[in-house]
Amino acid sequence: MLFPRALDKGPRWKKKRARSAGGSRRPFLFQGPPQPGQPFKFSVSESCDRIKEEFSFLQAQYHSIKLDLEKLAQEKTEMQRHYVMYYEMSYGLNVEMHKQVSSLKIRINIFSRVSITLPIAMHEHA
Repeated sequence: MLFPRALDKGPRWKKKRARSAGGSRRPFLFQGPPQPGQPFKFSVSESCDRIKEEFSFLQAQYHSIKLDLEKLAQEKTEMQRHYVMYYEMSYGLNVEMHKQVSSLKIRINIFSRVSITLPIAMHEHA
């Protein structure tokens, strides 16, 4: 966790006020060293360094994700191109198949008309 103070109940720079039995206010008292569950206090330069490190890490992660996104976009474009190519091939094959079926029907129709007119003797040789 980079910034443990964010989860704290309040800012650490607030000072505790101590009251005497008579109710008069004494000067502010600073808290002692951090206890075993309390987060460490960081200096401004340490906090800036940690922020710079976190920013550098996030920037590197962003760059990596951006490269992955560009790679996936290229793969998507390539897949779409292949899809269109296969679709066009499939459509062409379907049209060609229908042409062949239509041609075959015409040939069968012609053959059946011609075969009826042939003498019976020729049917036996065929």
